Amino acid sequence: MLLGIDLKESRDKVDQQVRNHDVTFTNLLDEDGDVSAAYGVSSTPMKFIIDPAGNMVGAALGYRNLNSDEFKELISLLSES
Repeated sequence: MLLGIDLKESRDKVDQQVRNHDVTFTNLLDEDGDVSAAYGVSSTPMKFIIDPAGNMVGAALGYRNLNSDEFKELISLLSES
């Protein structure tokens, strides 16, 4: 499952971005920054891969093409383990 978390932005702004970029995954709000602080987010965008047990197994700082073949292969490999 892929989730987006927007840091300290209004619901209206996030909804507009979701529409403008045709985002198809669930997008949540971290209005007060608590979730980001818990994961040590120092800048955005930042991506985390969380396994089914809730453990962080990977992280990437900066823009990543989530539709790239490499990213899809990584997710496939991680979901098999």
